[in-house]
Amino acid sequence: AAAGHGFTMDRISPTNGFQPLWMWILVPIARLAGSNVDLLLLAVQAVCVAIFAAAGGILCGLVRARIGRVPALVAGLLLFFPRIENASLSGMEAALFLLIFAALIIEALRSGALSNPEPRASDARTGALVGLLMLARLDSVFVGLTLAACAGVQGLARGEGTPAERLLRTARKGLVVFWPAVLLLVPYLAWNRLEFGHFVPISGSLKTSFPVPGFNPGHLNAEHVALLALALAGIGVETRRGASGDPLVKLLAVLSLGLVLHALHAVIFMRWGVLSWHFAGLIPAGIVGAALLTREIERKLSRSVVVAGMVGLTVLQILALASSISRLGYTFTIGAREAG
Repeated sequence: AAAGHGFTMDRISPTNGFQPLWMWILVPIARLAGSNVDLLLLAVQAVCVAIFAAAGGILCGLVRARIGRVPALVAGLLLFFPRIENASLSGMEAALFLLIFAALIIEALRSGALSNPEPRASDARTGALVGLLMLARLDSVFVGLTLAACAGVQGLARGEGTPAERLLRTARKGLVVFWPAVLLLVPYLAWNRLEFGHFVPISGSLKTSFPVPGFNPGHLNAEHVALLALALAGIGVETRRGASGDPLVKLLAVLSLGLVLHALHAVIFMRWGVLSWHFAGLIPAGIVGAALLTREIERKLSRSVVVAGMVGLTVLQILALASSISRLGYTFTIGAREAG
C-alpha cells in the first residue's frame, strides 16, 4: 500500500484482511522507510514501545487515582509480565488497542457518558473512542454492544418521566453517545461491502464457522484465562463488600461481559488463526481486577507484609523477564544477519 499498489499481498488481488486503524498508521511509516526493511521494523517496534508506554502510564495512573498506590505498583508489574508484554510489543495492533481501551475507561468514568441518562454533547468523546476501539480490533464489537446495552438499561431504569419519555430520552442518549462511532465505522464497512461484497474482512470470513458451532478452548491461553479470572474476581470482591455501585466496578463489569462474549465467540466460532494479541482487551480488564484484589488484600495485611510481598513480586518479575529474554531467538532480526 505504501508503494502505491493498494492493499494487496501479491499486487494482483486486493485484500481487506487486516485491522484497519493499525494498518492506516503503518502505511505512512512504511512510506517513509521506503525499501529499507530494517528501518521499517525498527520504526514499527519503536512505535509499539511508545504506544505501550503511554497505555501503561494511563492505566497505572488510573489505578493510582482510583484504587491506590500499591495496586498501581502491582498493575505496573503485571503489565511487564513477559506473556503480556510480548503480546503488546509484537508489532501487531495490541498496544494500540490497549491505549484506546485505557483511554475509553478514563473518559467513560470522567464524563459519566454511560451512567448519566441525560444526553450531553460531551458524551460524543466516549462514542469516538468506542469507534476507534472497533477500528483497532473489529471483534471489539462485543465490547461496543455491551456498552450500548449498558447505556440503554441505565436510560430506561433511571431518570424521571413516563416510560415513553424515558424511552425517547434513551434513544437521544444513544444517538449523542454513539454517532461518532457510526461515523468512523460506516466508511470502512461501506468500502468492504463495495470492494469485496461483504462487511467482514476476508480473514475473519475464512476463520469463522458461524453459524455452525465448534469448540476450540485452545484459542485461550493460560494468561487469557488468568486475566479474565482476575477481572471477575475483582468485581466479585467489590460486590461482596457492597461497592458494586462504584462507577469503576460497574464499568469493569460491563467491559468484562463484552470480553467474555468475545472469548466465547472465539472458542465456539473461530476455527483457526486466533493468536495472543486477539485478546488484548483482557489486559486492562485483568489489571484493574488485580488492582481491586490488591487493595482488598492490602487492607487485611500489615505494612511490613505488604512491602515484603511487593519485593517478592518484583524479584519474580525480574526472574520472569530474565528467563524470557534469555530465550529470545535471532530469527527475523538484524542480529540474525550480523551473526551469520
